Amino acid sequence: YGGKRVGDTWERRTNKEIKELYDDADIVGVVKAQRIRWMGHLIRMNQERVPSKIWTAEMGGRRRVGRPRTQWKKEVEDDLARLQVREWRAAAENRTKWASIVHRAKGLQGL
Repeated sequence: YGGKRVGDTWERRTNKEIKELYDDADIVGVVKAQRIRWMGHLIRMNQERVPSKIWTAEMGGRRRVGRPRTQWKKEVEDDLARLQVREWRAAAENRTKWASIVHRAKGLQGL
């Protein structure tokens, strides 16, 4: 994955070009699948580990003016909803089941 050199400049590759080059799902699907995979790790992780503490922590203070930023957890939950995965926390505890969900997520497209 990456740009291509054309003369003295670098140009971006499209998802279609990457798919043709690597014969793989588009980069958006790969990223979404990796996020879902990491969510499974977080669910199974010991609650005392730092990544788990950060994931479950609530932010304090006041919110900035304007539209709220998109949250990572919400994006992953939306992707799981698109895959029609219910009870995803329980599914994450089963590694085999979660691996099949991650595999299905590679087919997700669009931002």
